[in-house]
Amino acid sequence: DLNQTQIFAKIENIEGLTHFDEILQEADGIILSRGNLGIDLPPEKVFLFQKAAVYKCNMAGKPAVVTRVVDSMTENLRPTRAEATDVANAVLDGTDAIILGAETLRGLYPVETISIVGKICAEAEKVFNQDLDDGESTRFGDLPSDSSESPITPGTLPELPEAM
Repeated sequence: DLNQTQIFAKIENIEGLTHFDEILQEADGIILSRGNLGIDLPPEKVFLFQKAAVYKCNMAGKPAVVTRVVDSMTENLRPTRAEATDVANAVLDGTDAIILGAETLRGLYPVETISIVGKICAEAEKVFNQDLDDGESTRFGDLPSDSSESPITPGTLPELPEAM
């Protein structure tokens, strides 16, 4: 049914970040191309933009997808500790999906990569879902009506274009 086709916008440069709010309003979901953003942004700013973008997607009730999470697995059977933590933190922040690109396109261990990333996501989701049960965290399905109840508030994150 073509009435169900969704349009996801890929944000991969400063221009996309500058127009993020307008893009989010029109798109059904957002793909954050972290590899490309990492070229345009200082390394110490990438995580801020990721958190701000995921937060805004969650507030809008639209899926947030991230890329480039386990680059080392193109050649290695295991992710680095930093990559594993990055995957888990993306889930805890409210990311809805992870795209594996080079890791499965030209990686030496594509099936293992999918399995390992899936296991990391499942463990993070257990924590996330437990927090939901305890009333400590929210996702776009159960967002508080008052943003002051959310663990992440607009005041804790930079505006997307201004954080540079």
